[in-house]
Amino acid sequence: TGLLLCLDMYLEASKYEKSWCVRKLGFVCNELASYNLNLISLEESIQEDVAKKLLKQSFEHYKSALSYFQDCSDIHNIALVYSNLGKVMRISGQLQARFLLRFGGERRVVVRREGVLQGSY
Repeated sequence: TGLLLCLDMYLEASKYEKSWCVRKLGFVCNELASYNLNLISLEESIQEDVAKKLLKQSFEHYKSALSYFQDCSDIHNIALVYSNLGKVMRISGQLQARFLLRFGGERRVVVRREGVLQGSY
């Protein structure tokens, strides 16, 4: 896609002009992650393995974006990426519930002493 081409171009340009390109790299990674999340949201009958792959890619792109924005101390975009990472977690939970309902699975939740929820199928 065009975003991947942009990513390659900014990575190449960052070898020569790092300060200008770091922020642009953050923008591109953020957009790539958002694109993957939108693919998941638009496809109602998405297969579980495809959804997991897209979620993982989104998470990795957001982590890269976070790193780039931290490198240039862009606090506004750091906050945006953290918000977007929360969106990944929310969509992950929604997909997990959808796949369990679709296949008649049952989930039990066990509360451990530390207050951490641990699920089992």
